Amino acid sequence: QWLGPGKTGVESGAGASPVPGLDPPPVYVDCFKSFGAEPNLADYYGHACALPFHDHSLDYVVASHVLEHVANPVAAFAEWYRVVRPGGILYVVVPDRRCTWDQPRALTPVAHLLEDFARGTTACDATHIDEFAQGIDWTRFSPSTPAEEIPAKRAELARGLHETIARGEDINIH
Repeated sequence: QWLGPGKTGVESGAGASPVPGLDPPPVYVDCFKSFGAEPNLADYYGHACALPFHDHSLDYVVASHVLEHVANPVAAFAEWYRVVRPGGILYVVVPDRRCTWDQPRALTPVAHLLEDFARGTTACDATHIDEFAQGIDWTRFSPSTPAEEIPAKRAELARGLHETIARGEDINIH
């Protein structure tokens, strides 16, 4: 209802489940070609922090369950603000952390978010890997994993993410 018909916009990270009812459909931007076995709906492959649009050229930016995956949320907000027209809308949906598998993790202090922004943190950055792997509630993340295997699975997850970064590739974590 806030976006209205006939508006021009972008949805970042729609994956295979875009926000319904946008008319005309937005331009879909995603940084991954698939999520699990599902191919992502994307007109352009790129990052939420580097959109391929002119300054103030869009009526809205939609990001549903994306911000918690962005390594540099302040940079994402700055980019979304850059591309939206004065009076435009940033429509951002984030999960209720009480219902997520990383709920036990400490809240990220604002100072840390600002530090990531100042450093230019990208999705190819190992800063948050170990804290992420150790902070997962494994009973929600992978319920079928036996309790005695969880420490090894945490280490395996962290190792795999570090190897991905070492190859110069982006990672997708909360």
